[in-house]
Formats: sequence, C-alpha cells, structure tokens
Amino acid sequence: MCFICCFSWVTTAQKYTFTHYNIEDGLAQSQANRFSQDNSHCLWIATLGGACRFNGKDFTSYSKENGIANNFIYAVYCDSKNRVWFGSHMGLSCLDGKRIFNYVSPIYLKRTWVTHIVEDANGTIWLTMDAKLFKINGTRLQYVPITGATEVSIMNIAVNQAGKLHVLVWANGIYSMQGNKWINSTPLPDAYKKIEFNRIEFDRFDANKIYMLGNGKLFVVKNGVIAPYPNLDFSQSVSLTSVAQDERGYLWFGSTNGAYYLKNNKLIHFDAQNGLTDVTVSDIYCDRDNNIWLGTWGDGVYKYEGDAYVIYDQQPGVNGFKSVMGIARDKNQNIWLASDGGGLIQYDGKLFKNIYLPTKNPYGKKIQCIYSDRDSNIWIGTSMGGIWKYDGRSYCMISKSDYRIANGISQDANGTIWMAGPLGCFYMNGDTLAKVDHLNGFVASLLPLGKDTMLIGTQYGVRMSINKKWVTNFKLGPIETSNILSMINFGNLVLFGTGDRGLFIWNRKTGAIKNYNVKNGFNSNSIYNMLVLNKNTIWAGTGRGLNVININPAAMDCTIGGSNTSKALIAEANQNSVLYNDGKIWMGTTKGLIIYNAKAGEASTSKPYTIIQSVQLFSQQNGKQASANVITLLNDGEKIRYNQNHLTISFFGVYLKNPDNVLYQYQLTGLDDKFCLPVKHTMVDYPSLPAGKYTFKVKAITTDGIQSGNVASFSFEITPPFYETWLFRILLLLFFIMIGISLQTYMHKRKLQAVKQIERMKREEKQKIRKQTAEDFHDDLGNKLTRITVLSDILSSKMDKEKDEQRKLVGQIKQNAEELYSGTKDILWALDPKSDNLYEILTHIKHFGIELFQDTPTEFEFGKIDAALSNVRLPMEYSRNMTMIYKELLNNILKHASATQVNLTFGHSNNHQFIISLTDNGKGFNMANTIMGHGTNNVKNRSARIGGTIDITSAVNVGTKVILNLKLKA
Repeated sequence: MCFICCFSWVTTAQKYTFTHYNIEDGLAQSQANRFSQDNSHCLWIATLGGACRFNGKDFTSYSKENGIANNFIYAVYCDSKNRVWFGSHMGLSCLDGKRIFNYVSPIYLKRTWVTHIVEDANGTIWLTMDAKLFKINGTRLQYVPITGATEVSIMNIAVNQAGKLHVLVWANGIYSMQGNKWINSTPLPDAYKKIEFNRIEFDRFDANKIYMLGNGKLFVVKNGVIAPYPNLDFSQSVSLTSVAQDERGYLWFGSTNGAYYLKNNKLIHFDAQNGLTDVTVSDIYCDRDNNIWLGTWGDGVYKYEGDAYVIYDQQPGVNGFKSVMGIARDKNQNIWLASDGGGLIQYDGKLFKNIYLPTKNPYGKKIQCIYSDRDSNIWIGTSMGGIWKYDGRSYCMISKSDYRIANGISQDANGTIWMAGPLGCFYMNGDTLAKVDHLNGFVASLLPLGKDTMLIGTQYGVRMSINKKWVTNFKLGPIETSNILSMINFGNLVLFGTGDRGLFIWNRKTGAIKNYNVKNGFNSNSIYNMLVLNKNTIWAGTGRGLNVININPAAMDCTIGGSNTSKALIAEANQNSVLYNDGKIWMGTTKGLIIYNAKAGEASTSKPYTIIQSVQLFSQQNGKQASANVITLLNDGEKIRYNQNHLTISFFGVYLKNPDNVLYQYQLTGLDDKFCLPVKHTMVDYPSLPAGKYTFKVKAITTDGIQSGNVASFSFEITPPFYETWLFRILLLLFFIMIGISLQTYMHKRKLQAVKQIERMKREEKQKIRKQTAEDFHDDLGNKLTRITVLSDILSSKMDKEKDEQRKLVGQIKQNAEELYSGTKDILWALDPKSDNLYEILTHIKHFGIELFQDTPTEFEFGKIDAALSNVRLPMEYSRNMTMIYKELLNNILKHASATQVNLTFGHSNNHQFIISLTDNGKGFNMANTIMGHGTNNVKNRSARIGGTIDITSAVNVGTKVILNLKLKA
C-alpha cells in the first residue's frame, strides 16, 4: 500500500477565528468530553459537571439534581427518536422528553463507567461499560459477547455511514456483525497488537477507509489493511486524542497541545498563539450544520468559525501589522502594506518582511498610503516623510515633498499622479507637485473620471477638477457638508463613502442621488474604503467591520449584509486600504491586516431550525387578569376556555453557525392572513384572542435571507362561550322565530277577537233591534189587528140581519185580520233572538205540526227534543227558513197526501251534521213523471240558503220521505 503525499506546515503567525464558551457563559463545567446533536439542532455536551444543552444562545444543564446517575458524564448521544443518552461514572441514563430513566448496571461489573454510546441502522442503542459491549433491551442492559476474539476488551464502538456497528477490540482489531456472527473485518497484524487503539472514525466519502488513533498516532485502514497515515509527522511531545472529518473531507485532530487541521496537504496547528488553546482537545465534532466544535480538558468549548477571514496582527521579526494604512500590488505580484510607524511590509506569497525607505527622516516609517500605477510603479505617501516612487529598482522622493502629508494617491486617464492632503489637492507637474488652485481644505480621497476630470473628496462634500482647474459651480447638494472618505466608479454610478452619513450613490446621467446608512444595514455610517467585487457586489470597510453591498445599478437599489462570516468581526477599517488578490480581500484595519475569503459562505447549506419553546396560558379570575404566577403550559392541540384567552408563545431559531444572525416571521392562522415581517424578538403575546381554531406558525430567517428548514407550529382551540356556539345561535334563531310566530299568532288572535267582538256587538245590537222590533211590531200591529177584529165585531152587531152580504164582508175582514195576526206570530217568533237555537226551532215546528193536524184523521208524531240542543246556536235566517220549509212540507202532506201517519225525526250523523227526516204514508207520487211545483222549489231554495240539502223520495201508494241535511258550525 503506497501513498504519495506531501504536507507542509503553515507557520505564519496569523490568527484564526474561534468562539470560546466556558463556565462564565453557562457551560456546566470546563472539561468537555463528548458532543452530540438532537433533532432540533441543539448541541449536547458531556462534561465532568453534568451535561449541557446549547441552542446557540443559552446553556441548559442536566445533572444529578435532575435525575442523572452521576455528574461525571463521559459520553452523550442523541438518537433518532430524540432521546438523549448519558454515559456517566455510575452507569447509563436516558432523557426521554422530560423524564430521566436510570438503567440498572450489572452487579458483576468492576466499573460502571459508560464511555461510548451509538445507535445502529435498526435503532438499537449500543454502549461500552467496563470495556464490555451492551445493548438496550427494553428497560435493561443486555451483555453482548464478541465471539471469536482472543481477549475481549472493548476500546471503542462506532457505526459507519450505512449504520452498521463496528467494535474496536484490544489486540484484535475491528469487529462487525455479519448476520448473527461477529467477523473480524480489520484484524491487527502482530506488529500492531500492542498499540493501544482507542478511537475509530469512518471516512465520510470513502466507505472503505477508516481512521484510527493508537498511542497518540494516526493510522488509516484501507480495504481492511491498517497502516500509519503517511507523511504526517507531529511533534514528538504531541499525542493525538481525537479525530474528525468535516463536510469538505478535511481531517481534524485533537491533541495534548491544541488541535490540528489537515487541509489541501497543509497541516495547520491551532493553539493559544493563533486563536485556540494549548490544553488537550478531548473531542472534535462536526455537527449536521457543518460547524466544528472542539471540547477541551479544562478550557471549555471552542467553535471554529471557518476561513471567512484571518487576522495578521503580529509576525515574528516583522513590525507594523497593528496599523495597515494602505495595500498595493507590484508587477511581480508582491503585495505591499503601508504601515503607520512600521514602514513598508512586503509579502511574496510565502513570507512577510519589512522594507524601509532609504531616508534618515523618522517620519519615513509613517506610511499613510500606497498606490500602484499603470506602469506598476509603487507610489508611497508618508506623514511628513516625503512622497516616494519605487520603479522596481530604486526609490526616489519627489522634490520638496518631505514635509507633505499624503492621505491618498491616484492616477488619471492621462497618467498624471494626484495626491490628496490635509492642505488641498496636488498633482505631479514634471518632477514636482503642483496644487489645484483655490482648494485649500482637507482632501481625503480622489477618483478619476474620464481623461481630464478628477473628483476630489473633501470634508465639506465633493469637488471637481477639469484640466486641473477647480469647477466652482459643481456641487452635489445632498452630499454637501459630508466628509468624503472613499469613492469608487461603478458604471454610470459613483459611490461616495462618507465619515458620518453612510453611503451616497450618484447617477451621473440622471443626477439622481440615494443615501444608505445604518438604518439600511450598515455596521457604521463611516465608510472608509470600497472595492468592486463583481457587477453587482461591492465590499465596504466601515468603522465597525465589513459590509457587503449587493446593488441593482439601474434602480440604484442596495441590499446591505454582512460578510458571510459566522462571527462578526468589529474592526475599524483604514481609509483606502483594500485590495483584491486571488479570491481574497486584503483590508487594513486598526486591529491589523485582515484577509477575507470572498467565497466564504457561498456554498453553505446551513439553515436555522425553528422550535417552539413554550406556550404559556395566563388564567383569568372573575374577569380580571390573574397574577403572573397563574400560568399553564399548553400541549399541542389543546382546547381552552373562552375566558382563558391570554397566550404567550416563546420560540427560538437554533442556528449554531451564527446565533446572532437570526430573525423570525410568525403567523397565527385564524387571525393573520400572512407571516409578519422579520423581527428580532423570540416571544409574542396574544392578550385577548376571540374563540376559534388557531395554528401558530413560526420560521427563522437569517439576515442573509437563509430560511429555516422547517416551520414550527402549534395548534390550539379557544372554545366559545355558549352564546357564541352554533347550537345557541340555532336555538336563538328558533326562539326568535317562535317569538315571531307567537306575536303573529297573538296579533291574529287579537284581530280575530276584535272581529268577534265587533260581530258580537253587532249581533247583540241586531238582537236588541230584533227583540225591540218584535216587541214593537207585536204591540203596535197586534193592537191594531185586535182593534180591527173588535171593530168588525161591533160593526157586525150593529148591522141589520137582513144585510147578509155586508155581514159576510165584515166576517171576512175579521177572519183575514185574525189570520194576519196568526201569521205575524211566526215572523215575531223568528225576530226574537231567543229563537236562534236548534231546540227552539224544533219545538216551534213541533207545535206547528200538532196544531196543523189537530182535528184531522192524520196522526202526527214528533221525536223527543233533547234540551242540550239549546246550546246549538244558529244564525237568525235558520229559524225563519227552517220554519217555512216544514210549514210548506206539512201543509202539502195535509192537502195532497191523504196520509194517516206523519213522522218527524232528527239526530246527529257526526259532529257537524244534523239530519231531520219527515215521512208520511200517503198516496205518494211517481217522481219520474211528476214536475216539481213552486212550493217544492221554494223548499230547496230555502235549504240551500242555510247551507243544507233536501233529499225527496216518494213512491205511489207508499208515501213520501224528505230528509234535510244541515251543516252546523263548530
């Protein structure tokens, strides 16, 4: 097996970026042993003071007080079911939700230390205790022997990318399960059997490669063959303690002196001098968001913040890094740094070195600016140490410039060199500096436009020079009074970085000007330098670090973000001190030289993970808000009463890469139509929600626009009061309908009662009139008829007896008067209201019949009249018409039937029908040949008038039967 590799050490004294967490930040204890990550992307840390859960902002500790068997936690593992397993000095514990369960350790073990915990593809939990292998079987630990091993002492366990368990056995090698049998997949050669291998790590990208640590050295297994990792030589005093591989395949090593990083065949040592620590790094962990975590034995936890930037603030044997005032590149691709007090620093791609100007003037080391012209000459501006030109061979100071202070140097299209200074603007005129007339103030920056135009940035706005003459009428109104620190040309746009008002963008064609400042996302309103990276991106060094400007030139719209760094670097940039070189941006700051990786973060797939931490329900008592301690924690899907509708929902976006870079958008469906605008707070209060079904949704979003991979949600229902339920509404509707019907019925009854009252009054009035009429008619007409009868008698007595004809006439007068009196009795009877009932009518007919057939051979029989018939009230027309009907019928029987027997019977056929039957045994008639006379038609007409019907049947020598059918009102 052969490896052809060549590694080199990175020895320059740059500083790398780590974030340090220790007990003062909330870590339970400074000795961190292992890491794991749960489903909500929170980090779990095993320490010798308990376990910690870290969400990027806060640590939550779990210890013996919470139920863990012991505070010495050697291993921690988060499984696929989101259970957290703790391997402690006193055995195994499991946190399942909010409950901690401690497993009983076998009594035959000498030591109950749990040092490793893993989960295989089947979801089985495996662990090592007292160098023996166990697995979880329900609520107990099941010992699993490694059959075939000569000496069973388990040093480490791990699962590969397929989830298959591998067991590192002392002096034997690596075992794995094939079916139900253990197979030694990586046997140790005799030469390696005495090496104490204690760690295995599977390669993320090569399934046939395994990394092993033994006796503090790194070994690699390829296709089952083990060998030392080639060409990797650490210091003899360093022993490796852990190994990990990051998302890009680079290897990390924990050691007894900091950590090591193997990248592109370069081995970088991280220690206290360049940002990490010198103590032992016990574990290195690459989480699912590709963050690298380093646990130490005594110095807490570190997180590597990536290669977004590197700081150079000191180098062995090199001075001047503390204040880099300018950066330039010569024709040999060497990079030159201008140092205020350290002279010049040159970097040849490998080493930094100091270069000093050939002058005895002490101010020659105070370099304020540096510039590379189109001919690759290096121009150097000092603070009263002269303006110098370096052509690649020699240095030359510009005549009479030794007391000048240069703030900036530039070159126009004609090749003329310009200089900005505290006392105005200058340009090279031959071998000397000439001053632009009338510009006597402080000039900080220069920007050439076209062949003969130069923009000049001053402390009181922008000025213009054309053909080296000041254009007095040129002013950009909105920028006046601003201190112009930097300027760049961007197509038709010119960008001005100011010292107090942020960024101004000027469209040279339209004259439009826009301003952007801290309110739009800048770290500071002081913009010291700017660099065009591509057609839409500009990098800006500000008074508080770097900003990236994404610009839409047509609309002059800008989106201002950070530098894609996971840890914000606050460093004040120096004026015009910026250079792009080979994918890196070099920037001089007051903290030294900072080299940014322009591509850092571009391929990052890390996203925040949103969780809902709690939902608090504030109860109400007697309609008033209860005290703050009356709080109920709700579960998803709960129902709460309408008078308990004050909820506070707490949420959090776990973003371990950059926890300060998270904003939130939330929506309460059932109340909100859409998600709110991004906000910083992690709690929302709903003090008085109406009844209904709700789902609270929240998602996290970074300031760079990366949205969380999930949307956390919580559903609940506020039950309405009874008066707001559909049942109540239906009952209320029915109630109002019933009220309406009742009112309608009541009004109808009132109307009917009124009508009946009027009818009753009319009827009473009519009855009074009828009674009065009957009485008056009886008294008046009776008296007169009686008088006629009496006078007829008197006249008859006084007449001579021989006057027979006259006496006969007087007799007829008397007879007619008596008959008229008799006839009027029926009329008077009918007018009397007492006659308006069935009993009276039948009685009257009975009396008429008895009187009619008296002294005749005809026998008249009448049925018994029930006194209850007096309650059957009938209209007035009934009495008259019924009487006349039966007078007509009885008279016809007497005159024409020659009957010896007449019967009149009556009775109810049902509740509303009354039948009166009149029969005789007279000679009868043939109904087919008989034409009904006027009297019969009158009988039918009268019966129809009172709503009745007449049925006449007759047969010769049998008799006649007449039935009157009356409809009585209820």
